[in-house]
Amino acid sequence: MNNLHYNDFIDCFKDYDDITTRLYRLHITSADEINAFCEEIKNKLLNNSEEHLRDHLKEIISNAEKQNNRYWLYYLILKQKLFNESFRNDFSSHYNEPLQSIIDDDVNLFIPFTERENFNYLKLANFDFIPCVIEKLNIFELCCYYGSVNCFKFLRTKFSAEITKKCLLLSFLGGNPEIMSTCLKYQKPDDECMEYAIMSHNVDFVTFLMNEYKIPIDVEDCIKYNNIQAFFIHFDGTNNINEFVEKICYFPSLWEKVLSILPNFIDNKSQALVRAAKKLQPKNIITSIMMEMRKMNTEKFFCIILQNVFIE
Repeated sequence: MNNLHYNDFIDCFKDYDDITTRLYRLHITSADEINAFCEEIKNKLLNNSEEHLRDHLKEIISNAEKQNNRYWLYYLILKQKLFNESFRNDFSSHYNEPLQSIIDDDVNLFIPFTERENFNYLKLANFDFIPCVIEKLNIFELCCYYGSVNCFKFLRTKFSAEITKKCLLLSFLGGNPEIMSTCLKYQKPDDECMEYAIMSHNVDFVTFLMNEYKIPIDVEDCIKYNNIQAFFIHFDGTNNINEFVEKICYFPSLWEKVLSILPNFIDNKSQALVRAAKKLQPKNIITSIMMEMRKMNTEKFFCIILQNVFIE
């Protein structure tokens, strides 16, 4: 059996990695950009009409919009173009000026709101109308979530706003290095921070936590947030082929690629793939595969599983 190497795998799955990373870190400002991106998605991830691929992509977009709701409208447009989903275009009325000033990090627009008699930076924002990774955030936490460093520094200076664990978590999504650095002075990162780093799809944050704080990657978070880069970094370190084969099956868009490369890595320890197959496919298919298992060697058995379970 050969070793698992990060560079070999990430090259094979670069299209998937590129699309998912751009979905989680969406930064689109024009109709032309979103139209071009839709075509890329169709060509790279939806090049056939298989329902499980469409469902997987819907799940990716649903996860992505919660941690990057600044671009919620564009996520809605993507879903409309890709899946013919309709939506009501009346959400702009929900964006009040204080919230918009934070999203835009417009501190000059933000300051007058802080001078009102009833202002409290701990006041919770109402996110009922758009998806968010955390349902209730206060004004200071919003600055961390959106990476609004100017508003963040203003609240720290004028109100001595307290940096909480939630601020640190959200700073990984906001992606502003100055906010994150400040939060790290007051809060110690832990496994939950790694989850948010994986969710952010910023591999630099993931490796930073690994190297500086010795926090391991949770492969279940990689699956949950569709982060194939962090997934491969994990297995590059563990070289656990059985766990790799089982867990890679939770990326439906990659099954065809998996078929082409796994023969280079497989040995006779096939139980992991069987467990994954049982979770993902109907009982009658598994039964027929298990019967075939008794008739052939391990290499042929893997081919049968991959062809019958993950490709058809």
